[in-house]
Amino acid sequence: MWKCQKCNATCGNDDFDTCWECGAKRAIDYNILEHIAQAEEKAKGGYYILEQEEAKGPFTIGQLRSMWSTGSITMKTMHCQEGDEQWRPLSGILHLLETTPSVAPAPVLVVRATKSRGVYIILGLFFGCLGIHNFYAGHYRRGAAKLIITIVLGWAIIGLVITVLWSLIEIISETQDADGQRMT
Repeated sequence: MWKCQKCNATCGNDDFDTCWECGAKRAIDYNILEHIAQAEEKAKGGYYILEQEEAKGPFTIGQLRSMWSTGSITMKTMHCQEGDEQWRPLSGILHLLETTPSVAPAPVLVVRATKSRGVYIILGLFFGCLGIHNFYAGHYRRGAAKLIITIVLGWAIIGLVITVLWSLIEIISETQDADGQRMT
């Protein structure tokens, strides 16, 4: 707190250089020990808030910050610091209530194991008509289609011929999995 030399009003916030009553600029005080004592006194004191004409508190800045973030107090809520007699809106200490923006989290590096082309070929040769190699590569619809064709038409031999030829063509031509990653 500081006292205005022009109007003799007590101004409660050391962060402002202008008197709240008359608008006069604050005289520079070079007594560093007095400023240190004032800061220590300010740190010790609690804050009271006025709710429905009733003073509640004392609250720490941390508690006020929590109430601010939940919306239970607003800029228009009146406050008074311990040892001060004047009630003021919280907008005067808004800089103490606003939390500093948090640092964005570091991007996450996703490491994916690549699919093996050799495993894909072996699965295609042995289980191609069932579409197992397609499931391995992530081509689930293709795998399901082959499995259904084999189950429905496999007894008539035509289903097996279709899926075996289809699998051989895929084994020869397919080099990427469903995500577009090259199979090694």
